[in-house]
Amino acid sequence: MRLESRADGPRPEGASRFAHPIRLSPAEWTRILTSIRIQSRKDSFLFTTAMDPPTEAFAADEVVYLSRTLSETFARARPDERVVFGVSRVLPSGLNEITTGGWFAEGTRLHLLLANYRHGATRSATREQLWQEPLRTVAAPFYEMVQGDYQTVVQNKSLFGGLSAGAGPEVVIEYRALLAAPPAGGSG
Repeated sequence: MRLESRADGPRPEGASRFAHPIRLSPAEWTRILTSIRIQSRKDSFLFTTAMDPPTEAFAADEVVYLSRTLSETFARARPDERVVFGVSRVLPSGLNEITTGGWFAEGTRLHLLLANYRHGATRSATREQLWQEPLRTVAAPFYEMVQGDYQTVVQNKSLFGGLSAGAGPEVVIEYRALLAAPPAGGSG
């Protein structure tokens, strides 16, 4: 996880600066992260209409790591910096899956650009590219963001559209409203 300062990076139309720093606890980040869901296309075919059931975007160990580091990193972020990340997990088969993306805040909204989701990286050059350019999509996404409470999925106008060419799917989270609402499921 790191901060990136770029004038050409993704920003909401008309916004010249991000609403950073943001001070949220790891527990608040856990609530935000566990609300994010994805839905994979069956067999990972780009144009298939068959979808797997929605699931949490991040595994429990990823949530623990991201909650802590997002809390620390966003507290240091300047208004001209976005937060980029990459997480990796090794499957029992030995395949390395990498998830990369970036975050920024605009007003009371957090934007998550999920550039690569559990991308199977077999070549070291691909892994290095993902770490160096976490907002660059290396393959057409085989998943969609699922809109939840206090969230809006940004609909790309074209296959590689959005706020930044090649940045992948995006979800905008009304994080203050999400954190103020009772936890889903009634127990909490």
